[in-house]
Amino acid sequence: MTAVSTKPAPAPAQMSRPLLAKLPQPSRVAPMLANVIPPLMILAVFLGLWEFLASGPAATLPPPSKVWADSYDLITDPFFDRGGLDKGLFWHLAASLQRVALGFTIAGVVGILTGLLIGTSPSPCAGSTRSSRCCAPCRRWPGCRSRSPLSARRSPARSS
Repeated sequence: MTAVSTKPAPAPAQMSRPLLAKLPQPSRVAPMLANVIPPLMILAVFLGLWEFLASGPAATLPPPSKVWADSYDLITDPFFDRGGLDKGLFWHLAASLQRVALGFTIAGVVGILTGLLIGTSPSPCAGSTRSSRCCAPCRRWPGCRSRSPLSARRSPARSS
């Protein structure tokens, strides 16, 4: 009896290509370019048309090149502060966001307090004003003291 020994064949040596492995595959690049190129072309046409129309002597808007030249320092150095209103973009945005936060805080406090006041009243219609009486469901609640003229006609008169 002869024993046949079968060894697995060694795997072929694979060459490592770390630089090429990191590049995107062509199948992934083509759809990405198809999604990115058209909006960029539309933006370039829009900016070119704006530059052409705004470069005339009767133009009311500045061309994009002048806008970029005037706002370049604000964008590239947002933290400068030369006193007064001569500040970087960050400081202008911070002031605007502070006003927005203050407005939301005041609106939230007023809204929550008004909701608590209405929610803790003994009757849903208690303390209602003429502007809130247009709410028909309010008149149908059992604890509501104000009745509509129609419901007063339908209910039998009390004899006391």
